[in-house]
Amino acid sequence: MCTRCLRIAGHAERDTADWMIASRGYGKQMSHKPKSERVVTANPSEALVKRMEEVATCIDRSESWIIRQAIAEWLAEEERRYELTLEALRSVDEGRTIPHEDVLAMIAQKKRERP
Repeated sequence: MCTRCLRIAGHAERDTADWMIASRGYGKQMSHKPKSERVVTANPSEALVKRMEEVATCIDRSESWIIRQAIAEWLAEEERRYELTLEALRSVDEGRTIPHEDVLAMIAQKKRERP
């Protein structure tokens, strides 16, 4: 519990108060944390967990580190895709397009050039 919550609850003398809850058989330490330190849960398949554990062992990193890296990289890729989509839409708005017939002709040409 954060200091603000402790004051409201009448426990201002304590800086923090964490408590344990049971969820699906696992105890989780819960507290009001800044968003950068929030706990987020997922339910990956056993096969994915096994692969993650193997990689974690091989590179001497924690599973949490791997998950943070994976999320950060996925978000960066999604942002890149979004920016590319906006760029493509600007191109269309500016008339920088290729007529459908020309695209079909290019595909046909590529097929003819294959060995």
